[in-house]
Amino acid sequence: MIQRPGPPTEAQNVYVVWDIENVRPPSSCPLPEIVRKIKDKAKTLGRMKEFVCFSADRVNPSKPVSAQNPSKPSISLLHKRELQESGVSVEEVPDPKPEAADKFILTQLLKIALDEAGANFAVILLSGIFYLFVV
Repeated sequence: MIQRPGPPTEAQNVYVVWDIENVRPPSSCPLPEIVRKIKDKAKTLGRMKEFVCFSADRVNPSKPVSAQNPSKPSISLLHKRELQESGVSVEEVPDPKPEAADKFILTQLLKIALDEAGANFAVILLSGIFYLFVV
């Protein structure tokens, strides 16, 4: 039988890691409201420690702008500003390869695990990629 743990006895740190490349915000709801709802859910698990969003930068810095044909950026400047104003750290991944953001996310998860070694903590991972092998 699997038992669900009850509420944390001491305030555990909660991290939110959002892969905005694979889980885009719906246009039907304002972005600040989405962030607020995610934060509200995170607070039920413990103390909100960090909320980070990874966004790939599709512009290749090694080529002149006139020679590039970048795909649409993952988030608009408006969304970036709304995320930042809502307390979300936006990490731009400078590598144009599609898997680059995934590697940054894996690095972030490892950093969290090392920072929280021996402590109870929770991670809310918003991603369309299957990261179960990391957990």
